[in-house]
Amino acid sequence: MEGINIPGNQEEEKNIIVARITALRDHLFQTSDTILYNNEVYRKAEELRSKYPDYDDYIAYRILISGGEKVPETSINFPKTDFAGEDSVELFFKNYK
Repeated sequence: MEGINIPGNQEEEKNIIVARITALRDHLFQTSDTILYNNEVYRKAEELRSKYPDYDDYIAYRILISGGEKVPETSINFPKTDFAGEDSVELFFKNYK
């Protein structure tokens, strides 16, 4: 499965995407019912793990499962940014109710 992969020379753009996803996550983490939020995050993480054998290559996955903890600013260890289409972590956070 292919995700959003930004070449290394576009690291700044990658960091912008990471910042957007992190801001959405932080807002939801602070304003949502903790139990319901954690259940939905767990469900999404399970869905991504079962669909993408390389799920751990995505920095968006790390942001998803990290709760309120800070994910390293650098994405050197993550060759991929976010999953494509309906699997996108950014889209998941944007659509979370």
